[in-house]
Amino acid sequence: MSGWKSFGITALLMAAATGCSSGPKQANSYNPVYKSPDPALDITPQQANERISAETHFAAAQLAEGQGRIPAAVDQYRRALQVDANHVPSLYGLARIFTLSRNYSQAIPAWERYVRATNEDPSAWNNLARCYELADQWADAEASYLRALQRSPEHRQTRINYGLMLAKRDRIDESREQLAKVLPETAVEYNIGSVYELRGMKLEASERYRAALALDPNMREAAQRLARLQ
Repeated sequence: MSGWKSFGITALLMAAATGCSSGPKQANSYNPVYKSPDPALDITPQQANERISAETHFAAAQLAEGQGRIPAAVDQYRRALQVDANHVPSLYGLARIFTLSRNYSQAIPAWERYVRATNEDPSAWNNLARCYELADQWADAEASYLRALQRSPEHRQTRINYGLMLAKRDRIDESREQLAKVLPETAVEYNIGSVYELRGMKLEASERYRAALALDPNMREAAQRLARLQ
């Protein structure tokens, strides 16, 4: 016997007892009416969990992530997606966690879902491209950057990331062309120099920092990096 039925019968027995105290005629005329139970009270624990909104799970995931409880955050993001498969903030959170943990085999599918859920937003394509790049899947990275630029040719972050990726692949002229669309010439030389420096190519990096300083002698960042390399 379920909880709501027990409660209903107890209430009816009390009502009947009260009727008896008023005399047999009232007791005989008592006609109880059984009402339908509240459906919210007659659900399984699993159904109750499913009724928790995606936003609630997302908030719990954010709290767990902020506390450094990453497995708990992943679990809550996944619970949110069980409620709403296209919950964009949870897809982003899950993909970001997998990317930061270098779990690219799960990060890439998560970013792909994010792209679909955002209706192929250029920022989503840029994030997927960046993940491909981190996973050393260069062809897929370039294809994704190009898809982002098809959606929005003026998307600044994509131009920068794509330009830097081209520099990493020794496609310097193409890199400079991409970066120049959204950055001043000084910043183009500085960024290419930064890529060279990250790759351990100190001579090439120094040349680019000098080029940046020739364009802007007051560029402190380039001067500091050049001094460090000398």
